[in-house]
Amino acid sequence: MGKAKILLAFVALLPVCAIAQSPSSAIMPKTNGDIAELSRKAVSGDTRAQLQLGIAFEFGQGVDKNIEEAMHWYRIAADRGDPEAQTNLGYLYEIGSTGPENPAEAAKWYLRAAVSGFARAQFNLGMLYLRGAGVGRSDEDAAHWIGEAADVGCPTAVAALGYLYTYGKGVPLDEQKARELIQKSEKKKNDPRLCVAFRQANDGPLVRR
Repeated sequence: MGKAKILLAFVALLPVCAIAQSPSSAIMPKTNGDIAELSRKAVSGDTRAQLQLGIAFEFGQGVDKNIEEAMHWYRIAADRGDPEAQTNLGYLYEIGSTGPENPAEAAKWYLRAAVSGFARAQFNLGMLYLRGAGVGRSDEDAAHWIGEAADVGCPTAVAALGYLYTYGKGVPLDEQKARELIQKSEKKKNDPRLCVAFRQANDGPLVRR
């Protein structure tokens, strides 16, 4: 696998640099009764319900699609420390879902989730550093956060890390390692659910959300 193929594999990531929330990565409400119960729990302070209600509004699952309402519930859960809500909120800011793109605000929320070990946030933050969007451009910081996400098996991050090794961006130039990483990423289905593992702050066991 030459540099051209590795570059093409990485360029495929660029149209949407961040990994988005997938509605299939969470248990979604199916009926109005489910939504009513979810809303009751969310209003009462259940952080997981607040996250799920945000997902429901983002994707129009059981309710009319309403991105502003999704962001409202994501922010409440994010303020309570939920890394998935922090990442979802950051993504909506990054893509400018309700107005101009705001990568600086996205970076703030990604960082909160990334330091807790949430892989999707780590990758998204790394891509912001690689592009210099909302943060100072830094290949070293990009390699750090993309590498953290790759370590827990996120295939998109593994592919991106291969690109970094191909060109020596933030890591030593190592074409052999780059090829191995790209081949590893190609063996896994590029499913966002594979990028939602998170490592405990004390480097304890991985947990799947």
